[in-house]
Amino acid sequence: SMNHGVFVCDACAEAHIALGQEHTQLVSTIDQHVTQTDLLLTKAIGNQAANGVLESTFAAQRAITRPNSTSSAAVRERFVRAKYLDFAFAEPFRAPAHDEGGGGNGGDGDRDGAMLEEVVRAITEANCVRLLGIRANGFDLHAYMPAMDSDDTLLH
Repeated sequence: SMNHGVFVCDACAEAHIALGQEHTQLVSTIDQHVTQTDLLLTKAIGNQAANGVLESTFAAQRAITRPNSTSSAAVRERFVRAKYLDFAFAEPFRAPAHDEGGGGNGGDGDRDGAMLEEVVRAITEANCVRLLGIRANGFDLHAYMPAMDSDDTLLH
């Protein structure tokens, strides 16, 4: 899954395809041309780090089973949907503590502002794993940002 920076097996690829190309982009390393960008993103994130972000609360839940080599397509689809579309196992975003004391009022505006600060920090540090975590918490990394001087999005 190129937009998550991970490799998936053929059986799980079918579950990703069921999500739709708007949610997960797959590139076959055998049948298709893999670009340098695809490989760099997969190297920057990788399965282990992505699982650390996207499955950080998995052990605490009991409703969804992790698929194995003998799992049915339905079990795989349920897990892939929960992990990659609903981000059901991702750790909730916590704004970094500021030294100024007091802080904000804890509303959505504070959360959005803190997430934007984290996005900028992650971009500056080229931290793709952190960007994945921010995306898993509902921040649209492709959104137009009104404070920017152009029509570019944060990532373009």
